[in-house]
Amino acid sequence: MPKKLSRMSDAEIADVARKMFLGGLPFLPLCWIVASVWLFKAARERGPRVPQLRRYHTYCMVGAAIWFVISTAWFSIFVTQRLHWGAVGDKLTVVQVKGI
Repeated sequence: MPKKLSRMSDAEIADVARKMFLGGLPFLPLCWIVASVWLFKAARERGPRVPQLRRYHTYCMVGAAIWFVISTAWFSIFVTQRLHWGAVGDKLTVVQVKGI
């Protein structure tokens, strides 16, 4: 069972933040979102004492924001332009739409 952040040492929290950041690198932005929310209070309270914690927390927030922008852009382009792409758009579609 995970420990509470208040009971963890600064080094342990920094190590958890590093592992969550590295875990989010292989296209798992959900890990970055969880790390951003879960470590927010600890990063603000212990940030000046533990610069690695603040750095990895910032990386997680920025990474999650970048992935959100990329995903939103791709979704909006795909939804509005799929019909114009012809066969390529049909191959990229998971559920085939019948009738159009």
